Amino acid sequence: MKIRVLLVDGHRLVRQGLRSLLDQCSDIKIVGEADDGPEAVELARRLRLDVVVLDLQKSKLSRAGAARQLLAADPRPKVICLSAEKDLRAATEELRAGALGYVLHEADFRDLADAIRAGMRGEVYLSLAVVQMLTKDFARSAGAEPDSPYGGLSDRELTVLQVIADGNTTKEIARHLLVSAKAVESHRCNTMRKLQVDSIAGLTLFALRHGLTSR
Repeated sequence: MKIRVLLVDGHRLVRQGLRSLLDQCSDIKIVGEADDGPEAVELARRLRLDVVVLDLQKSKLSRAGAARQLLAADPRPKVICLSAEKDLRAATEELRAGALGYVLHEADFRDLADAIRAGMRGEVYLSLAVVQMLTKDFARSAGAEPDSPYGGLSDRELTVLQVIADGNTTKEIARHLLVSAKAVESHRCNTMRKLQVDSIAGLTLFALRHGLTSR
């Protein structure tokens, strides 16, 4: 079964270039294109999508705003944001809006393909440069934090947070920890509540910021 993808970009030539590159992947199928966020939302309502690749460089609607509208219209597709800028704030906003990926234009197109596949699995994918920025941001802020930012988590919740951030699925975590999938989901919900985040992307971002992942 091929991954059904919608391309969203205001430049037709860019969309054609992305389509040409992604058409080389036997497991990915471009099923639609959109100029902007509103058109993408309309297509999301009509097409049976798996992944939306979102690249809005010059639009009244930000990528974060478009991601929220897309997921409000249909929460099933995974959103991957494509950006020309190494913008940590934008990446943070888009992940908090529900996106599962932030890929830079400078990356190899295979990174975008890998991000689409990771999103399909419900995993977060960040370009290496973004991970490095998060690591540096953490290094700068670590000395200013008087208390552990995750001190309220139990040992098991902390472990679950780490393995989620490393890209493991619920079933894989359950096998690793020798517990049920339901127990993993319970630990994940408790962790999200304590950290005040509302998505797996938010958990991954937190783990990256605080050095809790092997990435």
